[in-house]
Order: sequence, then structure tokens, then C-alpha cells
Amino acid sequence: MPGLLGFTKRAFESDDYIGVLKKMQRAVTFFPCYLIDRIFEDRDLCATRVTNGIIQKELQPYTKNSVYIWFDGEFYNRSSFQKNFPTDLSLLYEYYRNGKLVQFLRRVDGIFSTVIYDQKNQSLKIITDRFGLRHLFLHRRKNGYVWASEIKPFLFIPSYSPSVTPDAVDQFIKEGHFCGSVTWFSDVKLIEPATIITIDLKTNKVVSNLYWSVKKIRHPEQRLFDIDEMAHEAGKLLKNAVEKRCNPGDNIGISLSGGLDSRALLAAFPQDHTPSPQTLTFGSPDCLDVRIAKKVAAIRNYPHTVHVIDENNWMTNRCKGVWWTDGQLNLIHMHGIEQLNAIKNLYHIELNGFLGDAILGGTYIRGNKGMHNMFRDRGRRFIAMGLVIGNVLIHTRIPFMDNDLYEFTLTVPDRFLKNAFFYKKVLLHTFPEFFSDIPWQKTGLPIAKNNCQVFLKYSFERVLDKLSTILPITRRNRSFTNYRNLLCTQPSRILLEKLFKNDDALIFNYVDPVKIRTYIVQSKNGIDKSDIIGRYMTLEIWLRQIAKKDCISIDELLC
Repeated sequence: MPGLLGFTKRAFESDDYIGVLKKMQRAVTFFPCYLIDRIFEDRDLCATRVTNGIIQKELQPYTKNSVYIWFDGEFYNRSSFQKNFPTDLSLLYEYYRNGKLVQFLRRVDGIFSTVIYDQKNQSLKIITDRFGLRHLFLHRRKNGYVWASEIKPFLFIPSYSPSVTPDAVDQFIKEGHFCGSVTWFSDVKLIEPATIITIDLKTNKVVSNLYWSVKKIRHPEQRLFDIDEMAHEAGKLLKNAVEKRCNPGDNIGISLSGGLDSRALLAAFPQDHTPSPQTLTFGSPDCLDVRIAKKVAAIRNYPHTVHVIDENNWMTNRCKGVWWTDGQLNLIHMHGIEQLNAIKNLYHIELNGFLGDAILGGTYIRGNKGMHNMFRDRGRRFIAMGLVIGNVLIHTRIPFMDNDLYEFTLTVPDRFLKNAFFYKKVLLHTFPEFFSDIPWQKTGLPIAKNNCQVFLKYSFERVLDKLSTILPITRRNRSFTNYRNLLCTQPSRILLEKLFKNDDALIFNYVDPVKIRTYIVQSKNGIDKSDIIGRYMTLEIWLRQIAKKDCISIDELLC
């Protein structure tokens, strides 16, 4: 995902600092339509920004009174501040100038990262939003610092030879994603959420502070709760969250599935917004997701498009996706990447149901890690990588991460959140026409049905599945795609052979080749090993891209 780039000049010696930054720029410039800002340089630092040109089209840095600001992302509640500020950057500057930056950051609702350079004070601040969802990575060297919104620009730092660590490989293969601040390189870290890193350029000293914590929001559970009143309030907050992210004239789309999150966003979409939203669904034309999505879109007569994922297109762009995501997302999970250009032709801004099931549905309170740690690891480092893919060509907004909605749900007792009890109540109360009678893909039944009905339906489906293996029973497709089958088709089989047949595969420096080849054989024999095989494929492709310092396409790998 394009974004912010820069370094303090003490980080390394060079005869051409601008040339170095231009190489870093090119590494994150994936399409000709990108907007590339001019490079700022003075005696202390070099910095710039690359954007896909959907939002924040004004050239940066924002400059006033020797303060320079680079900003990636956007604010959603600018109008709630007392003074009318024309842009996000002017608002940010005003609170920085008045010495109220921390108070502002605690209050502002937005997904962003920003760098503020105060030339007079020789001070540099690197800041992430409260959820840390506009990723920004930091490399600390002996005498200076390098920052970038992606990992690959660090490959072009003079006198720096990053190498993938065995610990990083083990974590990616085991978990399927990274956790916390870990990256492929031991000395490059993802900056934590809600963080202000202040660098004194005179002394090179650095101070890191958290300006917000989820622990300060949760209310005690001893108070009395009226579940119906809470459901009403949550529904109202969800509507407000969606409305704040639908500016007049925005060309907006929603990727509908058979789940609850994207449907909730469509239901909350302001009906007076012009133009109407575009909707689309990925998968085979007869899958349950497509059938449900068509019914949902038809309620308001919104246009609906089906993008098929099949053996002829599923690998399209996935090798590029490994480069775009710095090898941090298993290529098996890059759903829809094959249709990026088609999506851009439909809309420029997408409302995404990111973590709706975790925020309102309680899915992150079931494990031992707790909601905060689950978000920090799985939510931010795995699921959010799908947002990175989307932001390559469009701009994604995530209403479930709205400050007011998120903080309110933290006051809901866990006993209500479990098993989506509260979430279902909110949806049925607020949007009955979208949820009372239309099934949920997870169960095949509307969420208004009780647990006994769901259990009977589930048991019946299991019986049919077993019978279909011995009797000529045709089962309708429930899943939007079958990656195990796709891995057994062309060109997937050829690609697997090209990646892992020879002993010179780069991944064999970290992983036993026998283990990888065993999984491939098991997959060919009908055992679903697509997820773990996808992790191995992603790592091998990424290692080759690191060696080349450039993207490698599927055609290059197959030749």
C-alpha cells in the first residue's frame, strides 16, 4: 500500500539522498495513476509520499511556519471540532501548533499515519492512529531512522542488507501471519497503534508514547444493562458511522458476501446518497454467498455484479499481491485481487465490513488472548492485509472501527457479545428487512432462527454431505471457491513444480523440502492443504522478490 517514506540523514551516508528516496518511491509505485509528491530535503532529513490519488490529492508536505506535515489516510469527524478547518492537514497543524496534539489524537476519528517535522525545533514526530491500521514501519540505525508504509523500500537503503530471519519464517508458517510489531527483518518494526514517536534531531534521542489505550474505555460490568436499549443505541451508532464515511458525490461500493458485516453496511447506507452504491460479490455464480448477496442488493434495487474466481483467473495478480503486501499475506487469502481493475471501474471508495464480527459479534473474546491482543495480532496483521490489497487501487473505509461505535461496544458485557447474541439483536432491531428472512451463509438460515433450528439444519447438511459421497446427490455450492481444487489445476500445478521441484528453492534454507512436498502430494490426493501450501508459495515468491528487489510476475515464474 503506498504511503509515507523518509529518513533522517544521519541514518546513512550518501552522495545522493534524493536518489535513494526516489528508489524507495519507485518500490511502492505500482500503477501510472499514482500521485507522487515532490521530495523534501533539508540538512536533517528527506521525505515524501506516494498515494493512489483517491483522497488527499493536495501535494504534500503541508507547510506552515517551518512545520512540514506528511499525512496518509483521513479524519471522519473534522466537523465536530470548534473551528471550521478546510482540510485534515490544516486541522492537524492547528492542534500541533497550539501544543494540544495529544488531546487532539485522543479525540479524532480516523485511520491514518503522519509525520510532523518541526524545522525550527529540529523535532520529528511519527504518529499512528489509535488502531494502527495505516501501517508505518520504522528502521532504527546507529545514528538515524528510516520510515516507510511498506517493508520493501528498506531494500534500497545504502549499506543495508536485510535478511529474512528464521524466527519470522517460523511465525508466518505457524500462524499464517505476523504478530505484534514483527516483520521479516529483525531490525524493521511495525509501529504500534496509538503511538507518538518523537525524535530529537539535535541529539538523535527518541521517545515513544502511547496516547490512547483500550483499557481506559471499558466500563465495569457490575452496572445494570437494558439489552434492548443497548441494541437500539448500537444500531444508531452504526448508521452514524456509515454516514460519516459517505461524503456527497463519493463513488462508493460494497463487496457483499453471505455474511453479516457487509450486509449491515449496505443496510446502514444513507438512502439519499448520490450516486447509489455499487455492490459486487466474488465466487462461483451458484455459491451461497452470491445467492444471498443478490437478495440483499435487490431490497433497495442496488446494482449487483458477480466476479467469478475460477481456474482461469485465480492466480492473476497474486504474485503481484505478494509484492504489494511484502509477503505478509498468504496468497490464498487474496480474494478478489484478480478483479482489481474491474473493481476500480465500478467505484473508487469501498465500505468494508472489517472486524464487524469481532466488534459487535464477540468473536475475539472466545480465545485466551482477549479481544485487544486478538485485534493486535490477527485483526491488524492478518485480516487488515486484505485492506492493503484493496488500497492498491481504491480507497477503503471501515465503519465498524468508528470511535464512538467501538467505544460503546466495549461497554457491552462479554456475556452478551458471545455467539453474536448482541450483534444479531442489533441487526434484527435496526434492519429487519435485511436480516429477518434472508439466510446467513454460516448457517444457511436467517439469524432470527433459534439455536435448535440452526442445529437441526446443520445436522441435516452433514447427513447430506455424507450421502453425496455414496449416492448421486447433487449438492449446491456453499463456499465461494475451492482453493484445494484450484491448486490441482493449470497453471497452479506447473507453478508448484517450478517453485519447489528443484533443490535451489530459496525457502529450503528455512523449511525442510520433504515437508513441503508431502503437503503437495496430500493435496493432490484430496486432503485440503491449500492454506499451508499457500504460505509456502507466498514465502518462496517473496524471497525471490527480495533477491531481485522487484516484483516477479506469474509469467516470469512459469517460464
